[in-house]
Amino acid sequence: MFREVDKVDTDISPSRLRASFLVSYISIAVTLALGSVYFVLSTLDGSPEAFGFAFAAFLDACSSAVVVWRFWGTAGRKYSFDRERKACIVIGGCFVLSGCAILSKAIYMLVIDNEPKRSTALLITTFATFGFMVLLAWFKYVIAYKADSRALRTDAFNSTAEAAMAFVMAISDIIYVENPNIWFLDASAAIFIAFVLFIYGVRTIIELLLTKELELVPSKNFSSVTGI
Repeated sequence: MFREVDKVDTDISPSRLRASFLVSYISIAVTLALGSVYFVLSTLDGSPEAFGFAFAAFLDACSSAVVVWRFWGTAGRKYSFDRERKACIVIGGCFVLSGCAILSKAIYMLVIDNEPKRSTALLITTFATFGFMVLLAWFKYVIAYKADSRALRTDAFNSTAEAAMAFVMAISDIIYVENPNIWFLDASAAIFIAFVLFIYGVRTIIELLLTKELELVPSKNFSSVTGI
């Protein structure tokens, strides 16, 4: 493993910069659209997970915007631990907010014993969303390692969490059709995902606030194996 100090203030490849901007802009556009669709569906179906996904999607757009800031301008074209650190702290804050919002909505639905409606439109949309978010997260991870960007890797984790949320939403709907007595599975899954997002966000913030050393970057062995 090599410390990022070996690359600080060196130029990032223009092709990697373009790829980082492109995947971030696509992420912003699509997650804003998905957030709007799921807010409507959550209102129609009363699904806490749909609401949670909508909120997470909007925050994913915000975290992708932070990645754009990290690579923006003259300073963004170079390896910068300071920019990576600031970007990750903000993205971690998005995780915490997302976790709190999802948790609050899910607990509220459980307390009032509100059984969510199930719709074919939500199920189809959720399966399509799952496939897209898996691809988006994969592209983010690949580009993040090429650009040695922890900010983009953290943003990729957000997309991975959204893919997991979409998958659980779809599976819980299918299970509900077979056994309506476990309607609470939707809210329970939302609580679990909210907990994961919250813990990851807090861990990221604390780690970067306390660290005084430069982070590690991917090793040459890893890069050679992945072709990055």
